[in-house]
Amino acid sequence: MNHVARARGEERGTAGYDAFFAAVGRRFLDRHGDSALAPAVMLMLAENAREKAGRGGGRTNGAEPRRGAGAGDARATALDEALSLAAAARDHRHASPYLERAGALRARILFEDLHRGDEALAELDRIPRRAGARSLGTEELRMRALLASADRDAAARRLDELAADPDSNAARIGEYGLGALAFRKGAYGAAVKTLSELAEKHPASAWANDALEAAIEIRGGLQEGTGALDLYRAAVAAAERGRRGEAIDSLSALERRHPESALAPRAVFMRAEIEAGAARRSAARADFERVAEKFPAHELAPRALERIAALVEEEGAGAALEAYGVLMERYPDYPFMERVRERYAALARETGQAPGKGTK
Repeated sequence: MNHVARARGEERGTAGYDAFFAAVGRRFLDRHGDSALAPAVMLMLAENAREKAGRGGGRTNGAEPRRGAGAGDARATALDEALSLAAAARDHRHASPYLERAGALRARILFEDLHRGDEALAELDRIPRRAGARSLGTEELRMRALLASADRDAAARRLDELAADPDSNAARIGEYGLGALAFRKGAYGAAVKTLSELAEKHPASAWANDALEAAIEIRGGLQEGTGALDLYRAAVAAAERGRRGEAIDSLSALERRHPESALAPRAVFMRAEIEAGAARRSAARADFERVAEKFPAHELAPRALERIAALVEEEGAGAALEAYGVLMERYPDYPFMERVRERYAALARETGQAPGKGTK
């Protein structure tokens, strides 16, 4: 259905695209609701409704979100539609191949968009465990929802179970979750130990780098006392529960009270990410720029420049080209430089400019 909408000249993310996509999907379901393909169509419509909700229920053209009940109502309506469609796919008589996808989508909406963590966990528990390949994305989502749970003891038990899983990839997710849970409890020494051991014993794991980075960060904070760490921990907990204002307040307090802390760059970057997620683009860009200019030697500086480039793409390809060019010039050894060069080359082709900045 996506290619049909594009063939009509509808741009993804516009009201016209949303309306046409929904109309085609609904017509299919009206005519072939009992088809084996129906659950797949329902999930496509659900995912599109969630994307629409992420835009506040409609296209914003890069502007700050509208204030008042209208935008919030549109977002809530779109998320309700996405949840209903995913439930219909899950409960369809031909749902078997789509059960995990449907359950995981509902759980993501409940946890990431609505911050209803307990309901998200219940949805994940409904997904049948089958032999064969498992979706590690689903297990990661489960771990994140457990970390946000108010019942720390229950979260610890379930993360212990995941850490003992015969699937080594799933077990690493559980181990990382145990280290992260220790941090959230304020058990900083235990967090460093668990995360460091994961990085040391399983260096090939996809979680090794994250674990090592977190361990170094916590250890560095401990050398300064626990003041900055406590504020950062409060911000993480607030963000996980959808309390963005509280999280921003804690991060701002950290930067203000502990400007020389090793956690200060992380605090400003996290604040920028929260602002970007709330569509406060101007504030987000200012904070990403603050990271890049005030902490140029920090590993977050090139990531901040990449985030700035992504934000300014909404202003036009020319501005984004310049932003990506700055990143390539300043940080040629950035670990994700291939991704940056590919995006730069695509924008250069879009604008008819010759590639440069080492993209050949």
